[in-house]
Amino acid sequence: MSAPASFAPPTSPVEAVRPPIAPALGTAEPLRTVYRPNGPLDVHSTLRLIARGGDGPCYRRVPGGVWLTARTPLGGGTLHVSTVRDGEVEATAWGPGAEWMIDGVPELLGRDDDWSDLDVSRSPLLTEVSRRNPGLRLSRNRLVFEMLVPSILEQKVTALEAWRAWRLLVRRHGDPAPGPALRA
Repeated sequence: MSAPASFAPPTSPVEAVRPPIAPALGTAEPLRTVYRPNGPLDVHSTLRLIARGGDGPCYRRVPGGVWLTARTPLGGGTLHVSTVRDGEVEATAWGPGAEWMIDGVPELLGRDDDWSDLDVSRSPLLTEVSRRNPGLRLSRNRLVFEMLVPSILEQKVTALEAWRAWRLLVRRHGDPAPGPALRA
């Protein structure tokens, strides 16, 4: 495994506002960064579709944040995302995949959302949904396998059966997650 890449300064205010605080690869110390979204952000609403049945085997919702685990291209990783002060989001990651997970935080939290051309004024329902959910973003998580397999299961059986099957697959074939919570 190669040495971790150095982090360049942010290229826009939408990107992480501080470089990581601690190295992640090769140590037990977590990698941390702070991300400042370009508008309101509701972490729970944005990430809840990743859960696969409430709290799925690789997802846990906690007050103020969300825990995610995954097998990344660099190895297992655990990510904790929480809203801190003034709309900033703190992301902390553990394991060999920590750097990969931290790099994906802006995409995960909808950095590339552009709602400027969306006109919902003709639909009272969509207007109300938009008004009630100002912090909802469209997440992009780069975890193709973790999204594809549960989606296929959900098309073949009922949602509850699919979520149970996904949970069993992860428990049987997953590895212990690095860091303090969940399984990869």
